[in-house]
Parts: sequence; structure tokens; C-alpha cells
Amino acid sequence: MSAFHTIRRPGFTLVELLVVIAVVGVLVALLLPAISTVRESARRTQCQSNLKQLGLAGLQYCADRRVYPMGRDDTKQHAVSWAFRLLPYLEEQATFDAHNPDLRVDDAENAQAMRSAVAIYICPTRGKYQPDRNFDNDDQPPQVLGSAAGGDYAASAGDHFRYETDSENPDLDITRAGAIHTRSRVRPAQVKDGTSKTLMFGHRHVLEPIGAEADLSMEAHDLGDTAFFSGDNPKTIFADLSQGLPQTKEVGRSYGESWFGGPHPEVTPFVFLDGHVLAISNSTSSATLALLSTIGDGQSVDLDDAS
Repeated sequence: MSAFHTIRRPGFTLVELLVVIAVVGVLVALLLPAISTVRESARRTQCQSNLKQLGLAGLQYCADRRVYPMGRDDTKQHAVSWAFRLLPYLEEQATFDAHNPDLRVDDAENAQAMRSAVAIYICPTRGKYQPDRNFDNDDQPPQVLGSAAGGDYAASAGDHFRYETDSENPDLDITRAGAIHTRSRVRPAQVKDGTSKTLMFGHRHVLEPIGAEADLSMEAHDLGDTAFFSGDNPKTIFADLSQGLPQTKEVGRSYGESWFGGPHPEVTPFVFLDGHVLAISNSTSSATLALLSTIGDGQSVDLDDAS
């Protein structure tokens, strides 16, 4: 008789293996949403940090010049935006100094000034860091495509994103104006509603283009996702709250308007004129939100109802 015996090693049966795979699958399905939630929470925190830094830059600009940054100095292809004016206060002095105001913003000699992406202007959830926006061309098809720096934040221009003061309308209407609008020169003393209850910047609602490839040049213009340092396209650098805040990502494809909103679930982050940041609920009424947009409407608003 053989002195050797066969040793049976315990193993998984097919049924047991299938059960283990099923359990792992359930655990992964439960874990992935949690991971996604944590990641989005981190992105929202970074987005709010971006706005905090923009608010501080705006306050430093105001401390130096005694007015808040001008929203834009003109409406043509030589104009620059508030975002460009803040560059020296965001450690981007070289980019600012490279600008030649005698040339169009899309001129090749203004490449460093207008095509250098600045990360602080980009929401991490959207994450479009590459300078791939089109330059504006006075509401005509752009001459230069896919090379301008972009941004995801907008100034609160007032009761409408096209509010402006100019030679024909020199008097500031504090019941309608925001602190940063076309040709603005608003002083802190003119903010009658209080800096803690008046918006400076917020996340702009941007939809992805949906048209055919040949139409994307003007669709990007209409959606307000063009050259961020240029002052030509108001829908890229200003927004208003007359429509409220979007409840979903897919609403608001209105080419004639520009509104606040963003990719963060249920809330939109803003920074106020005193530098504090608040994520405002998207369900806040447009009437309440409108009171935060203007510098002197004379009405009070309970911010606890908006957060």
C-alpha cells in the first residue's frame, strides 16, 4: 500500500465565487457615489477659495485706487475686462505688463497678455484650464479661434448684466447699478446697501456648445464662453440675477442673457464687496437675489434665507 495520501485543499465553489463577486460589486456601487461626493465637495471648496482670492484682489485694487475695478472700459476689440485689471493683484504682473492697449486684444503681439491662462479664474469642477477660447469680434465671427484665456466667474453688474455708465448716461443710478459694470468707477461710499450685502463676483452659468462644428465660433460667443480678459463680450464677464439661479445644469440656454449659476449641486458661490464668500441656494427667489445685485436699492435682505 502506498505510503502517500492525497491531501484535499479547501477552495471556493463556483457559487461562493459568484457570491463574493456580487458582494464586491454592491460595495463598489455604494462607495463610488460617496467618493464622487467627496471630490465635488473638495472642488466646491477650491472654487470658493478662488472667489475669496478674487474678492481680496478686488478690495486691494479698491484700496489702491479708491474705486472698485472697472468692469470694462469699452465695448470694442481694444477693451479689457475687470479680470485683466486684477492680474497684478493675483501675482500676474508680467501678463498685465505685456498688454499693448494700442492693438486689438486678438493681435499676435498681445498673445502673452490675452492668451495666458490663470488657474484662479477656472472652476475646478469645470476644469477648462487650457487657453482655448475664441476672441470676440464685435458680435461678428471671430478672426482668431481657440487661443484666448477663459474664466468661469462674472462680476455682478447690477439689475442687468448690460448696465453701464457712459457719456450719454453719466449719472450712476445706485438703485440699478452693481459695483462693477461697463465703464464703472464706483466708490465704496456709494454702496449704500452695505458691502456685506452687495455682490462682487460669482460663478457664471455656462453651458457647453451643442451646435455643429462650423457654428461653434458664434455659439461660444452667444453662450458667453469667450476671451475672458477682453471687454468685448459682456456675457463672458458680467451676469445678473434677474432670472434667479438655475435649478439644473441644462436650463437657461437663452442667448440674449447672462446669468449666475454653475456646476455645483444646489448652490452657487459668490463673494461680496466686504470679501466674505457665501454659497447661495439655487432655490432662493429672484426677488431676494436682485437685492444683492445693486449697490443702493435701499431694501434689506436676510442672507440666512439665501444660504
